[in-house]
Amino acid sequence: MLEKYGKPGSRHRIEHLEVSSPEDAQRLGKLGLTASIQPVHADPAILRAWPRLIGTRRDRAFAYREFADSGALLALGSDSPTAPWNPLHNVYVAATRRSAREPECEEVVNEHFKLGVCEAVVAGSQGAARSVFQDGRVGTLEVGKFADLVVADMEWDSRTLLRAEIRETWFAGKRVWSLGG
Repeated sequence: MLEKYGKPGSRHRIEHLEVSSPEDAQRLGKLGLTASIQPVHADPAILRAWPRLIGTRRDRAFAYREFADSGALLALGSDSPTAPWNPLHNVYVAATRRSAREPECEEVVNEHFKLGVCEAVVAGSQGAARSVFQDGRVGTLEVGKFADLVVADMEWDSRTLLRAEIRETWFAGKRVWSLGG
């Protein structure tokens, strides 16, 4: 259908892409589709009923690595306000496949589909901006762009992301919040 009716320059996306086949993942890249993902939905703490609900299809859930490897654009979002909004929790789940809600939980969901920390951050910034035609304004730090960013005290290690502390928030190149006033 896209080959016949797609509009040149369109950026089609599939929202809440959670369960897919390997063939679906390959077609994402081939067709230039965006995989819009919400890693908080992959948190093991909320998936305990999945084996009963979807059976063995759970083994194909949240195949972010396949989407990225196919060449698909990844747009990582929080799904706020219906899910927790914290971007670092999303990055943590995407990169570890462990629970941000219950960090003591040892369960891991489809670890072979995880992303790297940098891949997840790019998906939540540059990928998200590109998917909605805002990549000329936001998504990366470049001259002429808005400079919406946070300054975080953190290590770029997936295991320590939940201990990160946000120090400043910048919006349109202006500091709008800082820790301690």
